[in-house]
Amino acid sequence: MRQVRAENAAKAYLCPECHSTIPAGVPHVVAWPHTPPIGATSGLDYRRHFHDSCWQRRR
Repeated sequence: MRQVRAENAAKAYLCPECHSTIPAGVPHVVAWPHTPPIGATSGLDYRRHFHDSCWQRRR
């Protein structure tokens, strides 16, 4: 998991928690599984972008 600062948020993403768009320029969280799924070489292929508030609710 890592924080993306506003100046580094260059694209819009769909938050998997609330299904709303995270517009470009909005700080947010990127998270991926620590252990990749079976058959995958990296968990980074499964990273997802969350609103900060959506990520906090999950924890």
